[in-house]
Amino acid sequence: MIDKQLYSPSRIRRWVVVVYTPLNWFNKQNVMNLVQGLISNARKLGEIIIDETDPVCRWESGQGNVQDQLLKLGKASVDKNRGQGPDLIVAVLPDGASVDLYTRIKHFGDIRQGVATQCLLVNKVKKANDQYWANVLLKINVKLGGMNVIPDPAASAVLTSTQTLVIGAHVIQPPPGVKNSPSFTAVVGNVDSNAVRYISTTKAQTGRQEIIEDLKDMVKCLITSYKDYQQQQEWRGPGFGPKRIIYYRVIDRVSEGQLSHVLEQGIACKETGVDAKITLIIVGKRQNIRFIPVNAQLNDDARRGNCSAGTVVDHGIGHPIEFDYYLLSHGTSLGTSRPSHYSVGYHDNGFNADSIQALSFALCHISARATRSISIPAPVYYADIVCSRNKIHYDPSGTCDTSEIMSEMETLTSNQISMTGLERKMQGFLPLHQKQAKLMYFV
Repeated sequence: MIDKQLYSPSRIRRWVVVVYTPLNWFNKQNVMNLVQGLISNARKLGEIIIDETDPVCRWESGQGNVQDQLLKLGKASVDKNRGQGPDLIVAVLPDGASVDLYTRIKHFGDIRQGVATQCLLVNKVKKANDQYWANVLLKINVKLGGMNVIPDPAASAVLTSTQTLVIGAHVIQPPPGVKNSPSFTAVVGNVDSNAVRYISTTKAQTGRQEIIEDLKDMVKCLITSYKDYQQQQEWRGPGFGPKRIIYYRVIDRVSEGQLSHVLEQGIACKETGVDAKITLIIVGKRQNIRFIPVNAQLNDDARRGNCSAGTVVDHGIGHPIEFDYYLLSHGTSLGTSRPSHYSVGYHDNGFNADSIQALSFALCHISARATRSISIPAPVYYADIVCSRNKIHYDPSGTCDTSEIMSEMETLTSNQISMTGLERKMQGFLPLHQKQAKLMYFV
């Protein structure tokens, strides 16, 4: 981020800092350094405005009631700012912080109060330099509604030629051997014309299946949000919907029988009532194909035995009949780069192979928290993150696996136990707060 600026900086009007380490390990001077580092680097990255230069700060114990602690902290900010609550909570966590503490903070912000949260590790903050703060601000900016980067119009003509909705979808399964746990689904889609601002929908469903049960409703939600954003933020006419849908679906391990069902379900996006043409692309992350450059120019990637970012292989080792290709979209400083496998399962947009490959590569460059290209397109990368954060959608006090459920299980058969646990976990899955539902809280 040296000499770089954000495309659309956000604004932090009021914020608070909570420290979950002892005062003798992270003292008041460390907090002052944190505040000054954040403010000074915000100015460098395109004038992110931070109005409050002396935020409320509290030292708390991670063993206490996190929700009550954050509520008191927010009340102190409200009192200080004449009735206005914070836009951002910055939490400093110990290096050995438990996942539970992180989950409770995120649950409070994203589910309960609709306030953006940013967690930092104490040793990272104490040694922070400009590069560290730039990485932190990349995340904060999009969480508050800003945009970090947009794709080059010349490299993404497919996106800018007409109104396009890019969708990324993913399903995460419970661990092996767990029978009474649901699968978690996530579908994300852009709402802006540059395909860089995404919103997400996520749900819990029956475990051990790759089919997204509520895909039609989730896509309808994205289309509605797309229309609203186009009308309210980009000043389009009412009902300005997408004319083109590009649907990326991540599948780690799936049989060919399941693959056909996934394709049929993706094509069912046509039933959402929008007159849009669809391109459906299956993205496979986990496969054992590797590429090694031969007679390549000695750039940094070649010296490590890797092909350059942007390398496409679409003949020789692909499927003999179907439209598929391998794309190595990212460079690496260590080890061997792993390409991703793309299979175009359905296509009625009229793109040629070069257009689809260039589009996939361009979408690998728009990840909000990265300064280089990533291994898969940003929409499916976001969907993967949303799925992995399913824990924040449950009440940290533990409403699913209580002693009441355990006592009830003593009188049930094994099959009834499994269904009871599954149903309770699905019912305990909480939606996002309305304020966070339209923001990229997951970055």
